[in-house]
Amino acid sequence: MAANNAVWGIDIGQCSLKAIRCRASDTPGQLVAEAFDFIAYPKILSQPGAEPAELIRDALRQFLSRNSVQGCRVAISVPGQNGLARFIKLPPVESKKIPDIVRYEARQQIPFDLNDV
Repeated sequence: MAANNAVWGIDIGQCSLKAIRCRASDTPGQLVAEAFDFIAYPKILSQPGAEPAELIRDALRQFLSRNSVQGCRVAISVPGQNGLARFIKLPPVESKKIPDIVRYEARQQIPFDLNDV
């Protein structure tokens, strides 16, 4: 399989960064794990005195120094308390109008600049 069929899954957890690179197997419905990495943080993200952004940045730099993500898709998971989720009900409209409605609702409900989320 070509390298661009590979996918990195990266979990930014409370204690460490975990990553796995998979690709589709020649057997339908199966994946092959090609590589993995584990980088423990010096402190737990929620520990007093910890600087979560700095710890995560350092772990990502270490990960990228040891692994290539070029040509791969990358999926990243972050701790739930660092995420933001909003549910909206869309009115029945033509499908071409949905992106505009979602942008409008996002501006109304998300208390941050949309370019930052």
